[in-house]
Amino acid sequence: MVIPKLGKRRQKEQVCNEPNWSLSLKDTVICKDSSTQINIKGLNTITSYSLLVNGVQFYDSVYTTNSVVTNSFKMQLLDSQQLLCGYFEKTIVVVVDSTQIIEHNFLPSNKILICGSDQQTTIPLIIKNYSSNYTYKLNNGNKDVNLDSINSITPEIGYNNWTLYGNSQYGCPVQKDSILLYADKIADAGFTAEWVMDFEYKFVSNTSDTDNYIHIWFDSTSLTQLNSLNTATILVDYKELGEGDVKINHQMISKNRDTLFNLNECIYESIQNETIRNLDNSRIDKKKTPLLIPNPVKGLSELRCANCIPSDKFSIYAINGKLYGTFTIEEMKTIRLSNGLYVFIHNGENSQTIQKIQIEN
Repeated sequence: MVIPKLGKRRQKEQVCNEPNWSLSLKDTVICKDSSTQINIKGLNTITSYSLLVNGVQFYDSVYTTNSVVTNSFKMQLLDSQQLLCGYFEKTIVVVVDSTQIIEHNFLPSNKILICGSDQQTTIPLIIKNYSSNYTYKLNNGNKDVNLDSINSITPEIGYNNWTLYGNSQYGCPVQKDSILLYADKIADAGFTAEWVMDFEYKFVSNTSDTDNYIHIWFDSTSLTQLNSLNTATILVDYKELGEGDVKINHQMISKNRDTLFNLNECIYESIQNETIRNLDNSRIDKKKTPLLIPNPVKGLSELRCANCIPSDKFSIYAINGKLYGTFTIEEMKTIRLSNGLYVFIHNGENSQTIQKIQIEN
């Protein structure tokens, strides 16, 4: 908006004729740090003149400057043919639309980890300094989404690189902000339980993935960790229980496979009550003969022993008589043998048990 203003004449008795000059500006409201260009028209019709812009001598018909705040520009024209009239003045006001910085609910952090996400998971995105004078948008890498003050956004599984941006009512951009988000897919930590033999139960996770998850099993009844290995299937010996209920807790922890996010914070859990029974409803009898099962077996890691105690050891021989070593059942899990027939010898207190086992990897 141009606001002309005629300067005061120094000599009232002097008849002054203001030259036909004018100011023009494309926009009176501009964005911060934008260029302001004021055109001063009609100066070529004045044979000799002096021009001041905000008190500074100026020698051109186009005045250009960058504006960071709202400012008034006072143009003073002195006509050498009318020196006694003093300066003729015109003023133009340029309003600077300040840049808004978006304040949202994720600040001060711009890295967000969402655990247990699926295609229906939504998270709130709140613009705290929302103004109806601005339009706000979110770009998720695929499309733009219009934003209100409170929004529900569905992230994609995995990485999400969001950009928040917008414009004022005058078209001036707000300061952009980026949000890096990782949505960890929800894992099914449920499991099934089945009886295997007299004293053992097998618990099998519904999710067999051991590459992306660490599996931890607890007997919540006795507050005992059942297995510290990263395995989706475990065998548990309940020979001391006889018959009764136990509460099994299965936890799956996302492995930290990322340099930007600590995925170990994502833990998925299932707790189930199981009724455990020993078929003969008795404790272990050391007089019973140890029995290795199954036979044949795919590998020593799957070999189990009926009526064994943890300290029992077996000597393993090839069919040609070569001794591979003497191991407990737990130690055998780390031994790898090629396919073939092997002899397992258990030396008890008063007896020796010999059993042939076929390994079929």
